[in-house]
Amino acid sequence: QYNAKSGYQLALNHKWESSSTNSDAQRLNTIMTHLKKFNFWKLIGPKKWLLFIWKILNDCLPLGMEFLRRGIQIDYSCPLCKHPDSLETLKHLFRDWPITCRVWAGVDLGLQTQFQQHLDFKTWLINWLQFLSKRDLGHESLISFISICWSIWCIRNAVVFRKEPLSIPQMIAYWKDCTYTSLAATKLNKKLALGRSAQEADPESRDYPS
Repeated sequence: QYNAKSGYQLALNHKWESSSTNSDAQRLNTIMTHLKKFNFWKLIGPKKWLLFIWKILNDCLPLGMEFLRRGIQIDYSCPLCKHPDSLETLKHLFRDWPITCRVWAGVDLGLQTQFQQHLDFKTWLINWLQFLSKRDLGHESLISFISICWSIWCIRNAVVFRKEPLSIPQMIAYWKDCTYTSLAATKLNKKLALGRSAQEADPESRDYPS
C-alpha cells in the first residue's frame, strides 16, 4: 500500500540505485551520524533552517548542478554572477563565489574560504557546523553561520524568481535580522526552560488556582 512513508523510501532507493557507486549513500550516513552526535537537529532555531541544511546534505536544493545531473534542460549557470561558464553548484553559491567569499570574510567567525577550496562543500559545511557547535555553548556563532547560508539562498531566489537586482547590502541586512530574531528566540526559550526547571525543583513555588 502506497503512503507518504513508502513513497519517500522509494525515492531514496531510486536515488542511490541510480548512483554509480554506494559511496554517496555511505558518506551521507556518516554525515548524519556526525550531526546526531552534537544534537544539531535539536538546536533551537527556525525549523526551516534545519530543513534547509537537510536539503543541502541530501542534494535537494534546485540548483543548476542538480538539474544537469537529472537531465533537465535549463540554464545551468549561476544566476548571480551570470558567467556562462560558472555552473551553479553548492560550493560555488555558498562558498567560492567571490561575493560569498567577501561575506564570509566580513563576519566574525574566522572563516577564510580561499584556503579551504580543496574541500568538497559538504565536508566543509560539516566541519564548520561541528566546530562552531563545540566552540560556542550559546550557539550564537552556529546560528550566525546558518543564517548567512540562508540569507544567500533567499537572495538567490529573489533574483531568480522575482527578478530582483542582486543587492549585497540587502543580503547583509537580512542576515543580521535573521540572526537577531533567532538569538532572541533562543534566549527566550532558555529563560522559559529555566523557569520550568525551577518549578519542577520546588513544587511549592507553583501558582495553583484557589
